[in-house]
Amino acid sequence: TYLYLYRLGVPLPSLATSAALPFASCNKKCTHNPPHRPFPNAKLLCLHSLGHHYTMCGVGGHSIRLHDLIVRLIAVTAKRETGCDAHLEKGLGSSTTAGKKIDAVLSFANRTVFAGSTATAVMTIDVSRLCPLLPSHLQTAARDAAATIDERAREKNAKHLTGCIGLGRAFLPIVVTTLGGIGPLASRDFLSSLFANSMAAERAAGGSGQLTARRRSDFFRSIMVLLVRKQRLATADLATPLARPAPPPPPKPSSGRKRKANANVAAQHAASL
Repeated sequence: TYLYLYRLGVPLPSLATSAALPFASCNKKCTHNPPHRPFPNAKLLCLHSLGHHYTMCGVGGHSIRLHDLIVRLIAVTAKRETGCDAHLEKGLGSSTTAGKKIDAVLSFANRTVFAGSTATAVMTIDVSRLCPLLPSHLQTAARDAAATIDERAREKNAKHLTGCIGLGRAFLPIVVTTLGGIGPLASRDFLSSLFANSMAAERAAGGSGQLTARRRSDFFRSIMVLLVRKQRLATADLATPLARPAPPPPPKPSSGRKRKANANVAAQHAASL
């Protein structure tokens, strides 16, 4: 249900605002819209009711965990389909001087990629996620649905490409939107090409290629599943009710002596009447 509502731009029922459920802010640790700085009315629909703010908010670790899961899925798939060495912790520098890091290094034994004009067997990737419907991206996305992806890819190239080429590595930015878009085009083509050798081997063995095609579909579907599950969880976790009165504390249990004293006071009061 969340997937269809979110992609169709229908306000999420769980975030409906009313006098009884005045959801209007993010988590108290959010630096943008904590309870004491609620969403402005002009942006309430976009940021809150449609859930766009919560899908990208860094509070609670939801965003970084989703990013890491997507990176790991790509690395595991590349290793399974191509036999490459996938590194997620070591050798992630994209520069020898600036201390910049990318997300994964894929070292191939059976394919060549290009770092500038130099052929290499090492591809570095950096995954980023964006919501094209946030106010900061909305005007660009309204002109061209792919423009926000291309803009983010240019930012990543400016940050990492020159350094990776200097290290003799190719670099590829992979941008995933909260709606499930993947780009730029070169990145989608690269991810699809991870299955090329498996497809050729299956057909050479007399198969139709259907099994490989199914794994490729499952791979892209898995990215969508991760997005839906983690973004829904972030929305449920971060949306904070504002101005709802706190429930009264439970009464403290009285000791036997205190109960007896209260009974004596009540008896004396009754006798004096």
